[in-house]
Amino acid sequence: MTALEYHEATKHYFNRFARSLGYLDWASQPNPFRSYRGAPECVLPRPGAGHTLADLLRYSLGLSAWKQFRGSKWSLRVNPSSGNLHPTEAYLVVGAEPGLGETPAVYHYAPDRHAVERRCAFGMPSGSPAVGGPA
Repeated sequence: MTALEYHEATKHYFNRFARSLGYLDWASQPNPFRSYRGAPECVLPRPGAGHTLADLLRYSLGLSAWKQFRGSKWSLRVNPSSGNLHPTEAYLVVGAEPGLGETPAVYHYAPDRHAVERRCAFGMPSGSPAVGGPA
């Protein structure tokens, strides 16, 4: 089957939904939270601790609650979706930040743990012009 044939066979139409199994297969749902095994992790301070970056992430992309019913457990996000099952991802590119690292780095935000995982670090000193230091 070509990509065009697949697209035609599985797309929604104005007068009907896309072809499907007719139910959601809850047993094979992907993990809604991406995690990078082995990445150095920094748990962020709880809201109100005076850490601007932690508060920004918590109040824009964090979790507001966990719900549980019978054998199912799911999270509610502070930024509700229209029902899509894919997660919202956030990556940060920051300079040297107290409590995170001594050099600029790229971090992935993990809302289920309110933590950031370092994906890579740059070898530039924190005072260099490239990261907002004196020229």
